[in-house]
Amino acid sequence: MKRIVVKIGTYSICDKNGVPSKEKISAIGTQVAKILRAGNQVILVSSGAVGAGASVMLNGKIPKTMALKQACAAIGQPILMSLYRQFFEFYNINVAQILLTSDVVKMRERFINARNTINTLLSKKILPIVNENDTVSIDEIKFGDNDNLAVNTAVISDSDICIILSDTDGLYKNYGTDSQERIKIVEKIDDKIRSFIIKKPGSLSTGGMESKINAAEKSIKMGIKFVILGSKTPDGLIRYLINNEDLGTTFVPEEKIASKKKWLFLITHNPKGQIYIDEGAFLALKNYKSLLPAGVLDISGSFKKGDAVRIIFNANEIGRGISKYSSEELKLIKKNPSSNIEKILGYTNGDEIIHRDDIIIA
Repeated sequence: MKRIVVKIGTYSICDKNGVPSKEKISAIGTQVAKILRAGNQVILVSSGAVGAGASVMLNGKIPKTMALKQACAAIGQPILMSLYRQFFEFYNINVAQILLTSDVVKMRERFINARNTINTLLSKKILPIVNENDTVSIDEIKFGDNDNLAVNTAVISDSDICIILSDTDGLYKNYGTDSQERIKIVEKIDDKIRSFIIKKPGSLSTGGMESKINAAEKSIKMGIKFVILGSKTPDGLIRYLINNEDLGTTFVPEEKIASKKKWLFLITHNPKGQIYIDEGAFLALKNYKSLLPAGVLDISGSFKKGDAVRIIFNANEIGRGISKYSSEELKLIKKNPSSNIEKILGYTNGDEIIHRDDIIIA
């Protein structure tokens, strides 16, 4: 059995006006039903809510402001879920809606709660359908696009594979020319791979190939296979997952990492500052020890307690972690033994600057 996240893009589920299409839902949903019957578990990440709402409130026009987009999402979410529910009822498959904001990955408790919810639904053979909670999302808690949301969902659910259904059936070299060539396998995302990106996101979508490559990079670093498949390819999901046909572009995952480390990778993806350490601290970290204030040489950037930071030794980033102290506090207690923390600050958040369980070493 495999646990599979399938992300359905805006133009993979909607008509040219951005309205969810029953025909497209049927084409993809029939494949999902077959994959479930084969003994796998599936989580859908679906676009289309804003387009569905815009068709009702704005006569299909694209919402230009955040308030309009959020209002369209509020209207469109029940429309989209109603279409999914009606379709999957035919196969005796119940569906559940999960709306996420990115703070679910920033707080360990929320991360675990989201995982437990998904695990419970899957154990009861209910199909989770995930979308960003656009009705309340602001920049600070947005995933950014549904490609990124799909990878985060794959991490939260500890899935084996993340598949992006797109209007493009893979990554191409020389795309749109007579010499175009589909890239079948990507083992490493480097400048050469990024040079193949054609930046032309659709008017209703928030992604494009660049967002897919960024999502792929995050996915494979966390040991999750990432695939770009064409939504217009007949039975593409079945042919790829069950028949093992050569379709789309597959990004080969790196070594599997533990669940806690996956969470750490997510929340340290955008570090807020740097902590520069001495050789003693570097050797301690290599031996899976915590980072203590005595080993801290300097700090740069502005960060708060609980923020992600880079750990720098000899001008090289050697890891990332979650700081138990702010940058201002660290400037006062650096180079001091842990026993001096309370004397200097008047309080303590613990002996460690970063606990060993909250560190990822490169």
